[in-house]
Amino acid sequence: MQGSFYNVIREIEQAIDRFNEAIGKALKQARFDEARAAVAHVEKFVELKLRAQQLAEEWEHLLATAPLPVTVPVARRGSRRSRSAPRETQQRVQRAILEALMELGGQADHRKVLEIVEQKVADLLTEHDYEVLTNGETRWRNNARWLRHRLIQEGLMERNSPRGVWAISEAGRKALESGRV
Repeated sequence: MQGSFYNVIREIEQAIDRFNEAIGKALKQARFDEARAAVAHVEKFVELKLRAQQLAEEWEHLLATAPLPVTVPVARRGSRRSRSAPRETQQRVQRAILEALMELGGQADHRKVLEIVEQKVADLLTEHDYEVLTNGETRWRNNARWLRHRLIQEGLMERNSPRGVWAISEAGRKALESGRV
């Protein structure tokens, strides 16, 4: 479902791009009324894009804060899906997430956490990891978000943190201190 939101967002962005091109042509041809009307239309597309982004975030939050772990099936098309990172890489990223949270006082905005994680695992990241996926996010960040869900399922991160905020659990602190992660 998450991918569906990002597909919609991508289509909206493409429509905005097409309208912007048309606006440029209309302005060059001095068709100012048409350009003004198209700008108003683009503003509606921008609002729609923001609502779609909010829905995607709300979807992610609802899944992350579910009172019971639930697996939501994801439809896959063809064989476009790349292989997941090696297990040792996944473990290192998970550890970096927990370490970043500890450095940030136990909880922080997910963007700040991912900035620190990127620094910690920079030696693991390849050009492939920096490819932008259809959801507009780099592959490594997308993988880190999925690893966060795994940490939540394992009880190492808080399930009920506010939207956009990642938080380490007490079990996560202990696992980090003991070296189990």
